[in-house]
Amino acid sequence: MISMILVYSGLVLMLVSTLLGLVEKKFSKKLHYISASDVSGSILIMFGIILTGFELWKIILAMIFLSIWNPVITHIIYKTYIKRFEK
Repeated sequence: MISMILVYSGLVLMLVSTLLGLVEKKFSKKLHYISASDVSGSILIMFGIILTGFELWKIILAMIFLSIWNPVITHIIYKTYIKRFEK
């Protein structure tokens, strides 16, 4: 029961942030909305999966990689956008 609540709340968080990203005009805010809630939503979903009984170490490893690489990729995307479009 708790696992499904975590999974659904992660999905709702990701959906709401995607909709906010579509509505927002500024690219930096779009990127912020989508990347911040993408990590949070994914981690909630993974905690829900952990509670259902999947292998713990694989999910924790995925959470660590997601927590590290998502901000790095977001930073690279924004820097590339600035260099290309905002001179």
